[in-house]
Amino acid sequence: MPEARPVAMTATFSIQMGTHLNARQAVVGKFDGTNPCLAVGTSGGRVVIHDSHDTSSDPIRFLNINRATTSLAAGAIQGKKQDVLFVGSQSAVFAYNVTDNSDIFFKDVGDGVNAMAYGTVGTLDTPTIIVGGNCSVVGFDGEGEEKYWSVTGDNVRAITLLPWKRDSGDHVVVGSDDNEIRVFNGDEVMCKVTETAPPVQLMPTLSAGRFIYALSNGTVGVYDQQVRTWRSKSKHKIESVVACDVDFDGVAEVLCGWSNGKFEVRSDAGQRNGDASFKDKFGSAVTNVLSTDYRGEG
Repeated sequence: MPEARPVAMTATFSIQMGTHLNARQAVVGKFDGTNPCLAVGTSGGRVVIHDSHDTSSDPIRFLNINRATTSLAAGAIQGKKQDVLFVGSQSAVFAYNVTDNSDIFFKDVGDGVNAMAYGTVGTLDTPTIIVGGNCSVVGFDGEGEEKYWSVTGDNVRAITLLPWKRDSGDHVVVGSDDNEIRVFNGDEVMCKVTETAPPVQLMPTLSAGRFIYALSNGTVGVYDQQVRTWRSKSKHKIESVVACDVDFDGVAEVLCGWSNGKFEVRSDAGQRNGDASFKDKFGSAVTNVLSTDYRGEG
């Protein structure tokens, strides 16, 4: 089998956030409607926000949530230009206007909030924050009204939204503690696959029906709908994954961050599926991996 084509990557800037960053709790949002900001859940019930275009000596600020965060999401409420920050905790989800420093809504969630994803699901005509908890999946619109509800076989640990077929609406894909990944068409389970350990993160690629999965036992791989195309297992804990077309060939690579500080780029094309094309090592765990044009340089 041919080896993956090497990818050259270099660091162009660094940010010192000055606090511990929770795994899989980082999002980028245009909270002022124009400039990207990085928001990350931290210990002590706070969210740290870095403004990519703040030229002052201190472009970092903290939001005091006063409860442990479990998940973050960001996106624009229908009819608005500014992105909203959604924060999940063990028992509630709330939407926050970062620019105005004000709450938009606060909702108690009896089954808890373990994972979240934001987007327009199936036949729903408005963007919805999808929340996974104890055996349930609930969706709220931009005003905090419940618009979606379904059940799963166990505690939800990971959620993503993606079109299952080309030109189709987004489906809800859920990973839970029973090792299963379920795909929902509306509020009904359309199909499912069983894995070897609970999924901790699910992420879409650039192709309909194709998604990355990461498991609690150190496995990372890709499914094309119900067919697993490749997987790789490590003795270390996988912290975060994301898809990004690093080499601009029209096919997204899989970027992986690990508990031992390793960062990898893995191929997701042709016979080189899963092969590492780039590796680096940091001094601490790579808790979050994101793909975005953060500084507006293309």
